[in-house]
Amino acid sequence: MRRNHEIKVRLNDDEFNDLNRKVIKSKLSREEYVRRCFFKSVIKEPPNLDYFRLKNEFNHIGNNLNQIAKSLNTYEQVDIHFIEQQLMN
Repeated sequence: MRRNHEIKVRLNDDEFNDLNRKVIKSKLSREEYVRRCFFKSVIKEPPNLDYFRLKNEFNHIGNNLNQIAKSLNTYEQVDIHFIEQQLMN
């Protein structure tokens, strides 16, 4: 899609600085950020790396719990060493 029309907007220093902060947080170009504002899209900043690390950690915990549950359902006898090993991972 070709964009042929340009819009000039004047901002004071505070408005300009605020816009730049929001653009940086959004990781979009200034033009794309403003375009999304015009079309009333909700603009959110992407999650930081801690979010993805935490999500990954929860996935590992869930996998360990599933392995423990499978072990408990498979064997009539509880293998406490297996459970301890899974909890330490």
